[in-house]
Amino acid sequence: ETRMNPADPSPAESSAELTACQLQPPLAAADVTFKCDSAEDAARRWEAVDAKQHQTFWRIARFSILAMVSVAVPAYVWREDISREYSITQQFAGQTNANGFLVASPTPEKQIETSHLDARQKLLLFGDTSQRSKAARIKALWDSEPANPAYFAEYVEAYLSENDGMLPPDFLTTARRIDPQNAWFTYLATAAEAKNSVERQRQSKESKASGEAPSWKILDQARLESALKILREARHQPRCENYQAQLFREKIPLLPQGDYVKSVNSMAYFYSATCRGELSLRQLGDDIAAKAWLLGEAKDSAGFHELLEDSYLFLRNMTRIEPSDIIQGLVAAASAETMSKNLYSTAQKLGFPDDAARLKQVSDRLTNRWEAHKARTPSA
Repeated sequence: ETRMNPADPSPAESSAELTACQLQPPLAAADVTFKCDSAEDAARRWEAVDAKQHQTFWRIARFSILAMVSVAVPAYVWREDISREYSITQQFAGQTNANGFLVASPTPEKQIETSHLDARQKLLLFGDTSQRSKAARIKALWDSEPANPAYFAEYVEAYLSENDGMLPPDFLTTARRIDPQNAWFTYLATAAEAKNSVERQRQSKESKASGEAPSWKILDQARLESALKILREARHQPRCENYQAQLFREKIPLLPQGDYVKSVNSMAYFYSATCRGELSLRQLGDDIAAKAWLLGEAKDSAGFHELLEDSYLFLRNMTRIEPSDIIQGLVAAASAETMSKNLYSTAQKLGFPDDAARLKQVSDRLTNRWEAHKARTPSA
């Protein structure tokens, strides 16, 4: 054995030059000892160490690549999902036409997975997708069952949303034929007939604060009277049904809900549903209020009680419809508030205290509800 100074080159570094361990004497006093190897043994040992170093490098490289893939792939998928969900939201949420009414997405079928649906189910959800307009697509559904009032109502809703509140040709004739006991179609016809026939006059802040009923400008009295004549038909119709809840029950089981994105698409499908028919009935509340004001000015007691009967029936029917969205309740509340103020004012003017008391109770309840809502809503 030979002792070696630690500051000297390592055995591996000097082995190529040492063939017989010919070391200088001063190294004999060194603290480190080693057994001399041949140059071939030293070379093999170096190659083994070098190989281990390369294995370590590739092990680290493989781990790094795996780590990057593990992060990058889920991040990409997450980004794609979020991007898709954002596009869905943009496509379906808040779309309105020129009058501020919500309108359906033109191509909801592109967002919904349909591989599990048969032709009949696709027709129920989307209509005939080869047609360009929503009304034409849904008309194909109604044409498949011409006597089905629910499909007719669906078609009418689509037609209203695309034609600025106008009803399809022969609407009332068709409704009387296939669903004669249903007041819903009668109310739609009344609102369409009276469109733009009255205008609420501006009130001062003091007048509004005191709860005073508004006055009205009659723009087309002939159309108003024609509309109210149609309204009286509802007295002989025992039902009022818009069929939206029924159609929702048929459609919901057909929509995919297997994961988050599919569920978002399915919800967006219903967000895209129009509510133009319900919103058009807000016009009917104005028409009744305007007519009540006219009857008060003319001191027409008989006409007032006829109108009061139609008004009560309209509100009862609106609140009896099976709810399918919040719009229906909002329209009923807004119509009740508008009608009750003018009906109450006319009842007082014509000397009908019992009617006035009932109407005042309705008006006060709606006013208190609105004030409570404003109190709960934080100011901007």
